[in-house]
Amino acid sequence: MEIALFSEVYTQLSGLSTHVKNLASILSEKGHDVTLFTGSGNSKKFRVVNLPRLPFPFAGGYEMIIPKRLRIKADIVHDHTPYMIGWMALKQDCPIASTTPTTPKNLFSEFNLNFLDPLGWKILVKFYNSSDRVICQTESTKELFEEHGLRKPVSVISSGIDFDFFSGGSSERFKKEYKLPKKFGLS
Repeated sequence: MEIALFSEVYTQLSGLSTHVKNLASILSEKGHDVTLFTGSGNSKKFRVVNLPRLPFPFAGGYEMIIPKRLRIKADIVHDHTPYMIGWMALKQDCPIASTTPTTPKNLFSEFNLNFLDPLGWKILVKFYNSSDRVICQTESTKELFEEHGLRKPVSVISSGIDFDFFSGGSSERFKKEYKLPKKFGLS
């Protein structure tokens, strides 16, 4: 199967980049023809196509993909970021799976821009409703997206959390200690 992965995040030190590398490697090892479209980086296990990019001004080490018309041949596209590269992924003529790596609260709170949450939800839900299938890492993230209008089929697939390691904790104590709202999603 020809699989195209799209992600702005690949060379950075993050959970998402680790997930993308692991997914591409495992799919390649299983005999699939994997191509990753990203900003920069390379791999000996799968093909990497570096797209034009600029440094992201608000977060050192991250990149913004410069949008370009891109037509690829693939059996399926899996995009991992709802930014410029994600919109490029949605333009492909094959089934599209999209992973939800974040929520507006995660995006905007880092920059004290929480007032943009409603706009962020509108944009993200529009993006994910343009996919054929959506992948959320947790049931609570799935519920948050559905509450904000997501209508596409959703699969909940963990991206590598060792649930056994965390199974002895208390979610109520965790929420209280970190002053989290009663309902929130990890992504």
